Amino acid sequence: MGSKQDFSLLEEDLRVGVRPDVYVLPCPLQDHSFDRFHAYRNDTPVPVFVVEVVSPSNWSSYPRVIFLPMARPSSLAHALPSAILDTFPPWPDLALPGLPSDRSRWHLTPEHLVSASRPQTLAIRHLWPTVERRLRDLGRDWFVGTDQSMLLDPEDHRVGVRPDLYVLPGQPREPIDESWPAYLPGVPAPILAFEMVSRSNWGKDYHEAPQRYATLGTSELVLFDAGALTGRSPAPNPAPLQVYRRGEDGAMKRVYAGPGPAFSEVLQLWLVASGELLELSQDEAGRERVMTPEEGEAWWKEQAERQQAERRRLEKEQEQAEQEREQAQAERRQAEERAAEERAARQAAEDRAAEEATARQAAEGRVVEEAAARQAAEQRAALEAIIRQAAEERAALEAAARHDAELARQAAEERAVQEAAARQRAEQAHREAAEAEAREAILDLCDLLGIERTQARQDELASLALEELRAWRASLKRLRRWPER
Repeated sequence: MGSKQDFSLLEEDLRVGVRPDVYVLPCPLQDHSFDRFHAYRNDTPVPVFVVEVVSPSNWSSYPRVIFLPMARPSSLAHALPSAILDTFPPWPDLALPGLPSDRSRWHLTPEHLVSASRPQTLAIRHLWPTVERRLRDLGRDWFVGTDQSMLLDPEDHRVGVRPDLYVLPGQPREPIDESWPAYLPGVPAPILAFEMVSRSNWGKDYHEAPQRYATLGTSELVLFDAGALTGRSPAPNPAPLQVYRRGEDGAMKRVYAGPGPAFSEVLQLWLVASGELLELSQDEAGRERVMTPEEGEAWWKEQAERQQAERRRLEKEQEQAEQEREQAQAERRQAEERAAEERAARQAAEDRAAEEATARQAAEGRVVEEAAARQAAEQRAALEAIIRQAAEERAALEAAARHDAELARQAAEERAVQEAAARQRAEQAHREAAEAEAREAILDLCDLLGIERTQARQDELASLALEELRAWRASLKRLRRWPER
């Protein structure tokens, strides 16, 4: 017994079918991984009992369930009324750029961030080196990446798109962060994007991907549904390969939908759906493949070996740098020990020289004292006269010294006044330069954010002090618009 299950009635158009509210099958199911019954097949069970809860707004559609038990190729072709051809809606042929009114539909929820399934991983793993080789053959130094959140709404950073594989024209000037602010002016959008339709979240790719990439500004979008080739795609009326291309009006228009091959204008070759892989081929028949799966695995092996070699090189450089650092530390310790020994030796020699000088001075002092004692009597009278004369000269010198000190004090005060004035002028010039630099930084940030430079805003900046300008610039970076005073 089950509920809300799609039963397709016509092989030529899988949109033709019914979706019972409650149904009972006469046998158990072996595989529960699909959400569609191909009721036109003879080996597919059909319900033996159906319950439909009649809706007042759609009551006329319920008689169509009477055709379900006869849903076999021999009888269905002439039995189905045209009224049931609208059971499943067609996929969009044209997607206009712009955010939806309910932006929560485009939130990058955890289901968008989970790891890809094994078929998706295999398809991406093969397509990535193939695209790299094709771009190299075309002589284009473009960046190829995967699983990158690209934000579309500056007011809600949960709104965005996360391509399975994308190509940026040129190389990013800075390392790509976890989130790519695609809404900012000057931030490049992918020129080409690939989405590998997953069985668990196929509606995101079929319904929303074209408009999301139209809003992002992507030139070409490729949707690959490998399950459509094997009949295991959960999407109604699935297409293995769809190509959308951006027009002059910015809308993404579907230029191809089918089993392939389809031409890519960006890569200038054919896209070929081959099992669970999406191949690139020089010819429409798909014989001249750009890269075989074996060559793709060899490319990944080469990348792994290159990364491993780079890790070994970095580890070796780090080990060598560590050895050099330890050797430098050992040499520095040895040099410090030798310097300490040399300082100790010099200090000992200086101490011995000082002791010898002290001894010589003591001996000379004794000789002088003896000579002085002999001359003391003779010199006493002359010494008194000399002392008097010296006292007079000392008084004169002290007066002159006081006069010189007063002149020096006055000169020092004058220099201090001049230096204070010079410092005040330098501080004023430095502050004016800092304010001018802050105003210019705010105007440059306005240019970057697309805010118009008006004379009124420049006059408003001219009236602000340095601290106010710094606070103004922080508010401008946070609000991304001209702040209100």
